[in-house]
Amino acid sequence: EQYRTNRDPKELLFQFKKIVLDDKEEPAIRATALSKIYEVIADDEKLWSVALVWLSDPATPKVLRQSALDMVSNSSLLWMNVPDV
Repeated sequence: EQYRTNRDPKELLFQFKKIVLDDKEEPAIRATALSKIYEVIADDEKLWSVALVWLSDPATPKVLRQSALDMVSNSSLLWMNVPDV
């Protein structure tokens, strides 16, 4: 297996990011990796730009476009300031 896993959260984040950015990896695996890290990539311009390219390019496999859409949607919900009631 080309991706070694580890229980260290920073190492896992690095590994998932590596998978997402690997053009040779299967789209479904890249989409799954992106879904695992969307909550922590708000400041990662590289992943955001990749996701936006996937959303705007009709040639992008459907599973990657859906994962990018989910990431953008879920991240925007995380950033909402909802007052406590």
